[in-house]
Amino acid sequence: MAFSEIFKSKDRRMISMVLLDQVYGIIMSLFWPCVPSFFIGLKISMARITGMNQLVLPIGAMIVSAFCYRFSSNIILSFFFLFGSFVVALISYYYNNKFLVYLLIISYAACEGAYSSLIMGLRKEIYPSSLRGHIMGINRLLQSIYASILIQYTQSLPPDIQPLVTSFVLFVCFILVIFIHHFQQKSDADKQLAGKNEEIKKEENNISKQVTKKKLE
Repeated sequence: MAFSEIFKSKDRRMISMVLLDQVYGIIMSLFWPCVPSFFIGLKISMARITGMNQLVLPIGAMIVSAFCYRFSSNIILSFFFLFGSFVVALISYYYNNKFLVYLLIISYAACEGAYSSLIMGLRKEIYPSSLRGHIMGINRLLQSIYASILIQYTQSLPPDIQPLVTSFVLFVCFILVIFIHHFQQKSDADKQLAGKNEEIKKEENNISKQVTKKKLE
């Protein structure tokens, strides 16, 4: 029922948002389980990486709040997805430089803080409140299916190639946010045009009333 309402909706952002929500949900399941394989033979535990991640996530959210005063959330989110895709791709390129890889992981963790806060806002803005819970529940079910397939595929790759899969998924998220932004702009333009047409009609009605009044006089 929830998805039938999505396809019937006049808000063209809806389908792109559902796809974005599903693809975004894959990233955490896909990227972080691969991280320990980047440091095989080194004394860097997953607990340390997770602690670093939890520390950096709020920093990413704070950075986003500073940008939100000047730019729309869609523009900021698309930038961070593109930047995150680039950062994760660099992990593959500089795989043998473990110190740089660690710094890149910290940078990506900051990006994740930005993603979580901005996508939460988009969900509230685009999903109807009556359907939000149903949509997110179905999305999580589909995410688990997609993630299990991608994890199996990713684990079959060499460790230095594995980050490229996450980089590709992040780039897909970037494309979907661009679509959402495009539909948002078109919707805003249509509303402005409708508002102008309404003003023109009111002016025409006022003029016709004045003309009719003069004729009666």
